[in-house]
Formats: sequence, structure tokens, C-alpha cells
Amino acid sequence: MATGYPTTTTSRVDSMGSGKGAFVDWAVERAGTPCLEVCAGTGGVAVEMARRGSRVVGLDMSQGMLRHARRKSR
Repeated sequence: MATGYPTTTTSRVDSMGSGKGAFVDWAVERAGTPCLEVCAGTGGVAVEMARRGSRVVGLDMSQGMLRHARRKSR
């Protein structure tokens, strides 16, 4: 975690584990705030967060990956 983040946030992120579902659960607790997913790939996290009601923007260098994510989100 970068310096300047509250210790509680850092501890929470460290305790989430590596599962995508755990990350989405943690992030959805903050529903209603904008979300930017960098390196979104095929949109696994972004699509799930949007499905749960979050407004999400996913970025990726690969246009092919973004096309796949858009198809997945429909």
C-alpha cells in the first residue's frame, strides 16, 4: 500500500487475501462512490462490481480485452 493511506485501510486490504470475490466484497462496501479498475482485462472485477450496483470504469491497454469486457457486461 502506498504511504498516506489510513492504517485501517491498509490492514483491511492486507487481510482480504488474494481472491477476486473478497476484493469485490470489500469494494462493494463502498458502493455509491466511483470506481476505476486499472488493468481491467476481460472485466472480471469491473463487471461484478457493476452487477452489484457500483458505477465502474475499466481501463486496459488491450482493446481486445476491453471488447471482451464490454460483451461480458451485457
